[in-house]
Amino acid sequence: MIIPRLLVLCALLFTLPQPALPNGQSPLGEEGIVAVYSLVADPADRPGYERERQLTVVSARIKLGPITESADGNRLLQWYGLDWTRLNGDHYELWVLLDSWPTVSETPWVEHYLWQEMDWEEPLSFVHDSTGEALLPRIPLWHHGWPQDPETGGAANRAPVTGTPERILLQGWEFELVDRQEGLPVDPPHTWTTLELNPDLLVGWISMDRDKHGRPFYRLPAGMDNRYEYVHKTQEDLRAHFEAGCNFLVSHPTPEALPPWLHNSAVFHSNLGRKFEDWPADLYRPNYWGFANHIDEPAVHSWGLSPKGGEDDLPPEMQAVEFLQRVVRDQSQRRGGESINRRIDGRFGRGDLVIIERDFPSWEYEWPTAWYQLAVEDGVGGIVDEDATSDNLVESYNMAFETQIPPTVDNASAIRVGVLRGAARNFRKRWGVAIYHPNEVKLKSATIPYFYRKGASYIWFWTGWVGITDNSGLPYSYQRYYASLVQQAVAREPHRDMDALLHAARVAVAIPNGYTFAPHHMHRHPWLHLERENEHGVTYRRVLSNAATEVERLLRKGIDFDIVVDEPRFRKAGYDEIIYAQADGRVRIEREGEETELLEAPRSFHRPDLGPGPTLSIEIEKEPDSDSGEITLRAIGRLGTGDWAAELPHARVGWEIYHPDGTVSPAIFPEYGSVRTLSIANPGNREVLHPVPQRLLQQDVPDELPDGSYLVRAALADVFGRPAVAYRLVVIGGEGP
Repeated sequence: MIIPRLLVLCALLFTLPQPALPNGQSPLGEEGIVAVYSLVADPADRPGYERERQLTVVSARIKLGPITESADGNRLLQWYGLDWTRLNGDHYELWVLLDSWPTVSETPWVEHYLWQEMDWEEPLSFVHDSTGEALLPRIPLWHHGWPQDPETGGAANRAPVTGTPERILLQGWEFELVDRQEGLPVDPPHTWTTLELNPDLLVGWISMDRDKHGRPFYRLPAGMDNRYEYVHKTQEDLRAHFEAGCNFLVSHPTPEALPPWLHNSAVFHSNLGRKFEDWPADLYRPNYWGFANHIDEPAVHSWGLSPKGGEDDLPPEMQAVEFLQRVVRDQSQRRGGESINRRIDGRFGRGDLVIIERDFPSWEYEWPTAWYQLAVEDGVGGIVDEDATSDNLVESYNMAFETQIPPTVDNASAIRVGVLRGAARNFRKRWGVAIYHPNEVKLKSATIPYFYRKGASYIWFWTGWVGITDNSGLPYSYQRYYASLVQQAVAREPHRDMDALLHAARVAVAIPNGYTFAPHHMHRHPWLHLERENEHGVTYRRVLSNAATEVERLLRKGIDFDIVVDEPRFRKAGYDEIIYAQADGRVRIEREGEETELLEAPRSFHRPDLGPGPTLSIEIEKEPDSDSGEITLRAIGRLGTGDWAAELPHARVGWEIYHPDGTVSPAIFPEYGSVRTLSIANPGNREVLHPVPQRLLQQDVPDELPDGSYLVRAALADVFGRPAVAYRLVVIGGEGP
């Protein structure tokens, strides 16, 4: 994957007859013009790192080269050259074959983008490996690396230069014209190396460190306290990752320099956490991904913090959305607008250059909030789903909504794709998945080709680095193994039509605005639990059960679908059928050209007769007393046909406790077990290692369990996905249940 393919272009481009120019016009102007520019500012005024190494760009040239036709013969093109030289003599050169000058509002069509650095034998031609089109830098060339017009004021008001004016802004600094000649021989390179990259598939999020042993933490040698030990990667380690199929490196500070071959390799590089070493060359490298590559779990950082609602306020679920979107907006602006500029300033002079990065995703545990995160204007460019509850995802939906979705890998993946792709399609963004933890290898291995076929742009592996104590990362051996599975999927289907995949679903299941299609309390706020009634007096559970039942119907019929939100920005175009799970508890079916159906319940469909399903009841095993201050509840599950879910030796029972104050516990993560204890004294004395839920659990916790009625819900599922659900009312401070 590292070795680029060499494409030798014998000078055919330049020996062909010159195309006739209509009315004496040319795309850029008279060929053979060379304009030389010199830096106006004093290099001695730059930051120490740049000054001491003499890295200041002090001269530049603009060159207008030969005119030719595009490969398809439909366009008249001209070569444009830009080269610049540092105070230390380092020289960089750019050649672009394009059809016009860029403007503030229009970008030219580019057939070739060539970039050469001083230690390369020949330039690289950067090409999209699926479309074959020229690949330009991700930091937009026309407003950053291209010479700008100083009369526009630069900074956020910059406009790309046309021609060879007396003064230009280049890389944020003013340069003045010192020489201009016409009629010179201006020859772009005759040969180059073609480097194929795929920005539509980022595999890895590979760091500069790795765990030492390549084993799960629970298989480490004795004496390591089940904690990964991290070491810095060697160049051979990095090559092994890339050859396995990874193409996305995230660098951070290490004693070792970046590999010298990185910048001319088919690998994208993000320097999140690492200072710039070669600015402004990164402006011109299409394989430089940028400083920002994600924002971190905005929905997780919103847990328990949105307003709880009020009579004169928005519905509480919409308040949760507004709060989440503020977090997304704030994180996006800090990461995309402030961070890269501040990082450049630490070592290099930036002049008036202002960079705003936009195309990076939210890396999110709460992936059911995808719609609301991608809806933020000038926010993230996509979402990456962390692999939470992979093994029992379908069972969780069945237990929450009493559906009977078969618990297959494909069905679990289809639900996640429906949520992620539905949001990405509507807001014209990207989606992807990430893998954590070394467990469930067969399950995760099976999901990789599925997500690739469905159009995932990100397949990431969480990792660690020297100094981290977190154990959620994947050992390096697992990272390479999963990357090799992506590589196999690419080999089977190398050229994906990403737009077609994004719009593949012809059916959408729409939920009310503010709702999340998740098998737990919405937005993970305890007061937005599924037993809560909405403004129509209908529980959230009933509304979402209607949606889940229609999803089961679609899965059983083999129909691809998206999960969408019924709000003003929902784009209906392209869907043949839209199924609305309305907030009033009814189901509305809309089809193009047909009369709308309004149903009191979801549509019926065939389920196979598998014999009796499981049953469940809740018994009070231990009444409260003054000594223990506890009530002990026991779930009694009985099998029908088949076996327990995941073929465990016992039922896996999930518990929910609905409190008199309108909240549910557990507040964050599900709790499983055959026994559930309610503590009357000190109910908040619980520990969760994650700092965000720990903060939530410590909020407004009373010293004693308040008097009142507590609704206890327990649920389980069998190996076929069939659920059993039981409720029990427990009264504290009054007559017994």
